Amino acid sequence: MEGTHETSIADYIAMFWRRRFFIAVPLVVVLVLGTLIVQVLPAMYRSDATVLIESQQVPETLVRSTITTYADERLQVIQQRVLTTQNSLAIIKKFGLYPEAQERLGPSELAERLRQGVKITRQMAEGRGKGMTIAFTLSFEHRDAKTAQQVNSEMLNLFLAENVRTRTARAEETTEFLRSEANRLQTEITTQEARVAEFKQNNRDALPELAQANTQALERLNAAHRDIRGSIEAAKGKVGLIESQMALVSSAVSQQQGGGGSLWELEQQLAQLLTQYTEKHPQVVALRERIEEMKQAAPATAAQPVQSPAMLQLSSQLDAARAEIGFLTEQRAAVERQIADVQDRISRAPQIEQEYNNLQRDLENTRGKYQELRNKELEAKIAQNLEEGQMGERFSVIEPPNLPNAPFAPQRSQLMLLVVAAALGAGFGLALLLEMLQPALWGQSAIVAAMGSAPLAVIPLIGGLDTETRPTLARHWLYAGAGLLALLVVLLAVHFAVTPLDLLWLSLVDRLTHLV
Repeated sequence: MEGTHETSIADYIAMFWRRRFFIAVPLVVVLVLGTLIVQVLPAMYRSDATVLIESQQVPETLVRSTITTYADERLQVIQQRVLTTQNSLAIIKKFGLYPEAQERLGPSELAERLRQGVKITRQMAEGRGKGMTIAFTLSFEHRDAKTAQQVNSEMLNLFLAENVRTRTARAEETTEFLRSEANRLQTEITTQEARVAEFKQNNRDALPELAQANTQALERLNAAHRDIRGSIEAAKGKVGLIESQMALVSSAVSQQQGGGGSLWELEQQLAQLLTQYTEKHPQVVALRERIEEMKQAAPATAAQPVQSPAMLQLSSQLDAARAEIGFLTEQRAAVERQIADVQDRISRAPQIEQEYNNLQRDLENTRGKYQELRNKELEAKIAQNLEEGQMGERFSVIEPPNLPNAPFAPQRSQLMLLVVAAALGAGFGLALLLEMLQPALWGQSAIVAAMGSAPLAVIPLIGGLDTETRPTLARHWLYAGAGLLALLVVLLAVHFAVTPLDLLWLSLVDRLTHLV
């Protein structure tokens, strides 16, 4: 019956002693290689420059800036514009950076390597403005202290110039946009004014401002129409009176002449009757028949009888009264046409007023927007002058790029701790791995646990390097040689198929030097 064997500390100590060779070799190799690597790592120097983000010099209540972005956002934009591939390559060429990698790396890789050496550290405000960036530190890391300072100075100048250029360009774009919009509205105002003028020309008599005048004109025309109509009635009464007088005078003359009247008098009477009756009236028909009889009875060359002065005067008055009636009738027709025209204006006035008000409202709205844009354009121009004079928010250098006296990396003491930890892990880890891959029974307690009974006798291991142990050591050295050969093959494959080992080493060195 098998039992369970609990591993004790003594078992672990015995296991590590059995595997002491596999513990010692990796531990010594990793420790030696790690120490060499830590010691040969090049020193990295960092030059720092501190920039203060100063607020606008002129109070915002007087001049409002057109730049509304936050400092963090502008810093990111400036960083992207300054560290473009073209600018990065120009800086690399100017200061001769990375000469060992220029032949093997392309432009993008070189520019990226420069960007990795640039660091921006933001400093936040405390108190009421908590969370706002009030300053930032621009750093550049390089193996040479003087080069780090020079490159950082170049970077700082680019950052400051780009900030001024960006703010000025943004202010100019805002001013130009407002100016173009104002010009567009000005053209639209001209078009709308022409439309209003044309509308007023086409409806000049029915505009809303003429409503009261049209009403008064209608009242005057109605009064004039009543007066003319009264004058016509009076003239007709006058005609009737004159005709009556002429009839009396004609009758008196007929009695004096002993006849029924002359042909001329009968024709005058017929004309008077026609002013009152139609052709079918009995008196008109009878009088016309009598005239026809007298014309047939009287000789054609008979002289017209001499009229009396009274009849001539009445006839003249009658003609004048009839002429007055005709004139008044024409006046009444003209006044009626004017009344109809004014009434048409008044009836169309509500629709005309609505259309006119719509045009005026659109025009006033456009004028209001135009004036508003002009005011904003003026404010934007003042803000542009503020930015061009660098009186707005600006970057002020409070600590120029320093010349580092001591390297900031690598932290060799901390790296040595990592090397020691890696060496111990490699040695003891390999021992544990071999113990799991090669299970065996070691010691009397393990045999008792596995077999369920104690052994009859225990034969001790006879020490010394005899013929039985030589094959084991030879096999161990064979494994070590195979491992080194495999490592060499892997390195050659990486060098020719992936990336050259020198560039891989430089990249590894850059990463290790930044470890804390």
